[in-house]
Amino acid sequence: MAEMSWLRRIAEKTRRDRIHNEVIRRELGQTETLVSRISKRRLTWFGHVVRMEDKRLPVKALYYYMDGKNTRGRQRKTWMGNVRQDLPEKDMDLRAALDTIRDRGRWRHLVKTSSSVKT
Repeated sequence: MAEMSWLRRIAEKTRRDRIHNEVIRRELGQTETLVSRISKRRLTWFGHVVRMEDKRLPVKALYYYMDGKNTRGRQRKTWMGNVRQDLPEKDMDLRAALDTIRDRGRWRHLVKTSSSVKT
């Protein structure tokens, strides 16, 4: 929602103009959404961290588990939860992704070959 309102403001169009989002994206040359860019960056970083040595701090933070009591209400979404949500969009599960990450070229190709915008 926010991304399209920004793009509409740039294109000097309002919702009252009744122009489809795809048309505005095409006019501005936007080939992918902000959400898909964030997803790609997150998966790129995930691959980078998984390939690191076990002693590195990012690896320890990735696999760290905290004991203790949770606060009331809905559980907070974790960074790893977001990664697990991004992987099915690439037709992968976590185990297949961990196997693919070791091959850096294949992982980069897999991460970069998707876009959520339909033209």
